[in-house]
Amino acid sequence: MLETATMARPKKKAGKPDHGPVVVNIKASREWKTWLDGLAVHCRTDIAKLIDRGLILVAKAEGYDKEVPPR
Repeated sequence: MLETATMARPKKKAGKPDHGPVVVNIKASREWKTWLDGLAVHCRTDIAKLIDRGLILVAKAEGYDKEVPPR
């Protein structure tokens, strides 16, 4: 009886997939981060939602009329 050999699996393509969440970082001073934390508490929200809301307001003020995609 002949046995069949197992062939090597094809390698996955290098690079990152184009789906799924991504992370956006902001480099800042500790003082700015403390200020941002305080603003988020004042607005009763978290930093990510605060930044999202702020960017939408800036986009509207600048006349950028593309619809905001869901985060």
